[in-house]
Amino acid sequence: MKYLIKWAMSINEYLHNFQGDFHKVHQGVWNLFGDQKSQRKFLYREEVKKNHVDILVRSDIDVQVLPSFGTIQKKMDPLSAIPEYKYRIWTTVNPIVAKAREGKKNSAKVPLIRKEDIEDWFKSRMEKNGVTVEKIVSSPPQRRLSKTKNFPLSTVAIQAIVKVNDGELFKKILANGLGSARSYGCGLVLALPLGRSEDFEENLDNDDY
Repeated sequence: MKYLIKWAMSINEYLHNFQGDFHKVHQGVWNLFGDQKSQRKFLYREEVKKNHVDILVRSDIDVQVLPSFGTIQKKMDPLSAIPEYKYRIWTTVNPIVAKAREGKKNSAKVPLIRKEDIEDWFKSRMEKNGVTVEKIVSSPPQRRLSKTKNFPLSTVAIQAIVKVNDGELFKKILANGLGSARSYGCGLVLALPLGRSEDFEENLDNDDY
């Protein structure tokens, strides 16, 4: 059983409290769960709109401490058996690959920049988890910084129409997330079933990106 939580706030509240710092956002979400340190397990995703921001969270435990700004909405998410048919999904990912460095034992993690490379990276990872990507729309990479962390994030928002071939593997993605930087707003996958028939709307929101 999981909790789906929406922390809604104005754009001014978001900028005043987080200053666009991805680590401060992480700390803000972390603080929602109070002293439950051993039980904290959550994924989240920021949705920045024109005048407001929604932080969507999937968590093992309920909110313990209400924030001093914004509003909290929540519902239970049973993550029950996943039927093997089509879904529309939303996610934000940190698409990186390991590349060898000349004269170095350890490889370097390099963010992908080209749209084709990012979408191929995403399709490959979904395929390994029993999912076929039929349509995909991705945003340009966004470089995000933190005053307290000495590394940048390169995040990409993705919408896709997918066909689930293995419901149990897809369920693990929903529960555990996809890719790296899951502590910093990446990896949460939100899914809306489209139905078993072929007669459904498959348009993606290109205007969002």
